[in-house]
Amino acid sequence: PTQVLIIGDSLTDYSRGFDLQNLLGAGWQVRYRATPNRDIPYWTLRMDEALSGDSSLPPTHIIVPMGTNDAYLYTPDTFVSNLRDFHATLRLRSSAIVYYCKVPRTRDLTLSPAILANNARLASEPPTDSGLSLAGPAAVRILDLDQAMQSAPAPELLYPDNDPIHPTNAGYRRMGRLMQHALQAP
Repeated sequence: PTQVLIIGDSLTDYSRGFDLQNLLGAGWQVRYRATPNRDIPYWTLRMDEALSGDSSLPPTHIIVPMGTNDAYLYTPDTFVSNLRDFHATLRLRSSAIVYYCKVPRTRDLTLSPAILANNARLASEPPTDSGLSLAGPAAVRILDLDQAMQSAPAPELLYPDNDPIHPTNAGYRRMGRLMQHALQAP
Protein backbone atom coordinates (compact mmCIF):
# COMPACT_ATOMS: atom_id res chain seq x y z
CA PRO A 1 0.00 0.00 0.00
CA THR A 2 0.95 3.64 -0.47
CA GLN A 3 2.20 5.00 2.85
CA VAL A 4 0.85 8.31 4.21
CA LEU A 5 1.97 10.02 7.42
CA ILE A 6 0.17 12.98 8.98
CA ILE A 7 2.19 15.05 11.48
CA GLY A 8 -0.03 17.38 13.43
CA ASP A 9 -1.59 18.92 16.49
CA SER A 10 -5.09 18.68 17.99
CA LEU A 11 -6.80 18.98 14.60
CA THR A 12 -5.09 15.77 13.51
CA ASP A 13 -5.53 14.09 16.88
CA TYR A 14 -9.21 14.90 17.42
CA SER A 15 -10.09 13.95 13.84
CA ARG A 16 -8.14 10.68 14.03
CA GLY A 17 -6.10 11.69 11.04
CA PHE A 18 -9.02 13.38 9.27
CA ASP A 19 -10.53 9.91 8.71
CA LEU A 20 -8.15 9.72 5.77
CA GLN A 21 -7.71 5.94 6.01
CA ASN A 22 -11.44 5.40 5.44
CA LEU A 23 -11.58 8.04 2.72
CA LEU A 24 -8.65 6.53 0.79
CA GLY A 25 -9.55 2.88 1.37
CA ALA A 26 -7.65 -0.15 0.16
CA GLY A 27 -4.23 0.40 -1.28
CA TRP A 28 -3.35 3.09 1.24
CA GLN A 29 -1.96 2.94 4.76
CA VAL A 30 -2.40 6.11 6.81
CA ARG A 31 -0.57 6.74 10.08
CA TYR A 32 -0.67 9.89 12.11
CA ARG A 33 1.42 11.42 14.85
CA ALA A 34 -0.36 14.21 16.68
CA THR A 35 0.01 16.06 19.95
CA PRO A 36 -2.56 18.69 20.96
CA ASN A 37 -1.30 22.19 21.80
CA ARG A 38 1.99 21.73 19.94
CA ASP A 39 3.63 23.65 17.14
CA ILE A 40 6.10 23.24 14.29
CA PRO A 41 9.24 23.58 16.50
CA TYR A 42 7.92 20.78 18.75
CA TRP A 43 7.85 18.34 15.84
CA THR A 44 11.14 19.62 14.41
CA LEU A 45 12.80 18.48 17.63
CA ARG A 46 10.90 15.18 17.56
CA MET A 47 11.25 14.29 13.90
CA ASP A 48 12.51 10.77 14.66
CA GLU A 49 9.42 10.18 16.80
CA ALA A 50 7.17 11.55 14.08
CA LEU A 51 8.69 9.26 11.47
CA SER A 52 8.89 6.20 13.71
CA GLY A 53 7.03 3.19 12.43
CA ASP A 54 7.75 0.33 10.12
CA SER A 55 11.07 1.39 8.58
CA SER A 56 10.59 -1.08 5.74
CA LEU A 57 7.54 0.97 4.70
CA PRO A 58 8.56 4.63 4.90
CA PRO A 59 5.94 7.22 4.02
CA THR A 60 5.76 8.32 0.41
CA HIS A 61 3.44 11.22 1.35
CA ILE A 62 3.63 13.39 4.48
CA ILE A 63 0.88 15.85 5.36
CA VAL A 64 1.58 18.64 7.86
CA PRO A 65 -1.71 20.32 8.89
CA MET A 66 -0.13 22.56 11.50
CA GLY A 67 -0.27 26.28 12.13
CA THR A 68 -3.15 26.97 14.49
CA ASN A 69 -1.00 26.87 17.62
CA ASP A 70 1.84 28.56 15.74
CA ALA A 71 -0.46 31.52 15.01
CA TYR A 72 -0.82 32.10 18.76
CA LEU A 73 2.96 32.28 19.13
CA TYR A 74 4.73 33.40 15.97
CA THR A 75 4.78 36.25 13.52
CA PRO A 76 4.69 35.29 9.83
CA ASP A 77 8.49 35.74 9.62
CA THR A 78 9.12 33.34 12.49
CA PHE A 79 6.45 30.93 11.27
CA VAL A 80 8.08 30.62 7.84
CA SER A 81 11.52 30.30 9.41
CA ASN A 82 10.24 27.52 11.67
CA LEU A 83 8.73 25.74 8.66
CA ARG A 84 12.03 25.92 6.80
CA ASP A 85 13.81 24.38 9.80
CA PHE A 86 11.16 21.66 10.02
CA HIS A 87 11.46 20.94 6.30
CA ALA A 88 15.26 20.76 6.37
CA THR A 89 15.10 18.38 9.34
CA LEU A 90 12.46 16.27 7.60
CA ARG A 91 14.51 16.10 4.41
CA LEU A 92 17.46 14.62 6.31
CA ARG A 93 15.23 11.59 6.88
CA SER A 94 12.68 11.46 4.06
CA SER A 95 12.23 12.22 0.38
CA ALA A 96 8.43 11.85 0.57
CA ILE A 97 6.10 14.30 -1.11
CA VAL A 98 5.25 16.85 1.60
CA TYR A 99 1.95 18.68 1.82
CA TYR A 100 1.99 21.79 4.00
CA CYS A 101 -1.42 23.16 4.89
CA LYS A 102 -2.95 26.57 5.06
CA VAL A 103 -4.94 25.91 8.22
CA PRO A 104 -8.55 26.98 8.75
CA ARG A 105 -8.92 30.41 10.25
CA THR A 106 -11.27 29.07 12.99
CA ARG A 107 -14.18 30.96 14.53
CA ASP A 108 -11.90 32.63 17.08
CA LEU A 109 -11.97 36.21 15.80
CA THR A 110 -8.82 37.21 17.69
CA LEU A 111 -6.82 34.30 16.24
CA SER A 112 -8.07 34.43 12.65
CA PRO A 113 -5.95 37.42 11.50
CA ALA A 114 -2.73 35.70 12.66
CA ILE A 115 -3.71 32.46 10.93
CA LEU A 116 -4.49 34.32 7.71
CA ALA A 117 -1.16 36.19 7.87
CA ASN A 118 0.79 32.96 8.42
CA ASN A 119 -1.19 31.22 5.65
CA ALA A 120 -0.37 34.04 3.26
CA ARG A 121 3.34 33.74 4.04
CA LEU A 122 3.22 29.96 3.60
CA ALA A 123 1.64 30.46 0.17
CA SER A 124 4.18 33.08 -0.91
CA GLU A 125 7.26 31.47 0.66
CA PRO A 126 6.70 27.71 0.97
CA PRO A 127 9.54 25.48 2.12
CA THR A 128 11.51 24.18 -0.84
CA ASP A 129 13.93 21.39 -1.54
CA SER A 130 16.35 23.83 -3.17
CA GLY A 131 19.82 23.42 -1.73
CA LEU A 132 18.95 20.23 0.16
CA SER A 133 20.60 16.89 -0.51
CA LEU A 134 17.94 14.34 -1.35
CA ALA A 135 18.24 10.63 -1.96
CA GLY A 136 15.52 10.75 -4.60
CA PRO A 137 12.88 12.95 -6.15
CA ALA A 138 10.75 14.96 -3.76
CA ALA A 139 8.12 17.61 -3.94
CA VAL A 140 6.43 20.21 -1.77
CA ARG A 141 2.77 21.03 -2.19
CA ILE A 142 0.36 23.37 -0.42
CA LEU A 143 -3.15 22.32 0.60
CA ASP A 144 -5.62 25.09 1.36
CA LEU A 145 -7.68 23.75 4.27
CA ASP A 146 -8.92 27.27 4.99
CA GLN A 147 -10.50 27.61 1.56
CA ALA A 148 -12.03 24.15 1.89
CA MET A 149 -13.75 25.24 5.09
CA GLN A 150 -14.69 28.75 3.90
CA SER A 151 -16.20 27.49 0.64
CA ALA A 152 -18.64 25.16 2.41
CA PRO A 153 -22.32 26.00 1.84
CA ALA A 154 -22.65 26.89 5.55
CA PRO A 155 -19.12 27.25 6.98
CA GLU A 156 -20.45 28.42 10.34
CA LEU A 157 -21.94 24.93 10.84
CA LEU A 158 -18.51 23.31 10.61
CA TYR A 159 -17.65 24.42 14.16
CA PRO A 160 -19.60 23.58 17.31
CA ASP A 161 -21.00 26.44 19.38
CA ASN A 162 -18.76 25.57 22.34
CA ASP A 163 -15.42 25.30 20.48
CA PRO A 164 -14.31 27.94 17.95
CA ILE A 165 -11.01 26.13 17.20
CA HIS A 166 -11.89 22.47 16.61
CA PRO A 167 -14.35 21.65 13.81
CA THR A 168 -17.27 19.28 13.89
CA ASN A 169 -16.93 15.85 12.30
CA ALA A 170 -18.32 17.40 9.11
CA GLY A 171 -15.54 20.00 9.15
CA TYR A 172 -12.84 17.41 9.71
CA ARG A 173 -14.30 15.28 6.94
CA ARG A 174 -14.28 18.27 4.56
CA MET A 175 -10.55 18.75 5.21
CA GLY A 176 -9.98 15.00 4.86
CA ARG A 177 -11.66 14.99 1.46
CA LEU A 178 -9.33 17.76 0.25
CA MET A 179 -6.36 15.65 1.41
CA GLN A 180 -7.84 12.58 -0.28
CA HIS A 181 -8.23 14.39 -3.60
CA ALA A 182 -4.69 15.78 -3.41
CA LEU A 183 -3.23 12.34 -2.72
CA GLN A 184 -5.22 10.66 -5.47
CA ALA A 185 -4.56 13.36 -8.09
CA PRO A 186 -2.48 12.14 -11.03
